[in-house]
Amino acid sequence: MLKIILLTMSLLLLLDASDYSRANSAAKDAFKDLDCDFGDCPKPAPEPKVIIQEKVIIKEVPVEKEVVVEKEVIVEKVIYKDREVEDAIEVFAGDGKNYSCQDIKEKLPHSKSGYYDIFIENQKYNVYCEMRLAGGGWTRVWQADRENYHQTQYDYDLPYSFVENSIYTMISFDNRGRQLLAHNFKTPQEWKVQHPMMYSRGTARVDVFDSYTNKMHRNRKLIYGFENFSSKCNDGFKGGDWGKVCIAYTKAPFYASFNHRQKDYCNTSQEHYNTRRCQEKRFSIFMK
Repeated sequence: MLKIILLTMSLLLLLDASDYSRANSAAKDAFKDLDCDFGDCPKPAPEPKVIIQEKVIIKEVPVEKEVVVEKEVIVEKVIYKDREVEDAIEVFAGDGKNYSCQDIKEKLPHSKSGYYDIFIENQKYNVYCEMRLAGGGWTRVWQADRENYHQTQYDYDLPYSFVENSIYTMISFDNRGRQLLAHNFKTPQEWKVQHPMMYSRGTARVDVFDSYTNKMHRNRKLIYGFENFSSKCNDGFKGGDWGKVCIAYTKAPFYASFNHRQKDYCNTSQEHYNTRRCQEKRFSIFMK
C-alpha cells in the first residue's frame, strides 16, 4: 500500500516538473519579441555599419603665361606745381631728343616756363619756352635784344626749317619772363619764309586769340614791316622807314619805330605808336 502511495507521488512530481518546463518554454517564446528585463532575454544582433567613401579627383590645369616684351620704355617724371624746376631740363624718350617746346610740353605737362635744350637739324639750341599761355609749348624764335633797331635785315634766332613747320605764332612783350599782351594766330605763310620786320609793307587777315582769355577776334588785320605811317596801328603805309608790327583793333602788341633812329616803342595796338618806349619789355615772337 505504501509502495502505491509513493509511486503515485513520484508520478505527480514528474508531471509537475514537465508542466513547469513546458510553461517556462512557452513564456520564453512569448517574451522573445518583447522588451524585457529578463537576463536570459535574447539580445538582438547589432546592425552592420555601412561606410561610404567618396573619391575626389582634382585635376590641375596649367595656366598659360603671356610674356610681353616692351621694346621701348618711356618713364615720365611728374613735376608738381609747387616744386621748383630747373631752367634747363632734358627729357629722354625715344631717341633722347626734344625738337620743340611743344615736344617737351607733351612729355612733361607740368613743365614750367624757362630755358630748355632742343635739337634742330641735329644741332642743339637752348631756347626759351612759354609753357603756360594758350596751352603752352611755345618756342621763342626771336626777341628784340635792344631798345633801338635801326636796320632792315633781320633773321630768326632759330633755323628756317623750324619756322616753316610752325602752325601758330604768338607775339608778346617779354618783361623778365612774363609775357604781356600776348596774342596768337595762325602763322602767315610770309612769316615762314622771311622775318616779318624785313618786309617793306606787309598785311594779312587772321583770326587772333587773346592768349590769356582765349577770346577770339575774327578777321583782324595783321600789319608788319616798315615804311612810314602816321600814328596808329591801322594807318596805312606811306613810304619811309618807320616799322611796325601790330594787329588792328585789338590789345595785341604794337611794336613801333624800328628801322629808324628813334628808340622803339612798346604799346597796345589800340594806342598811338609813341605812347611808351620799350625798356625792360622786349618784343618777342613765339611759334609752335
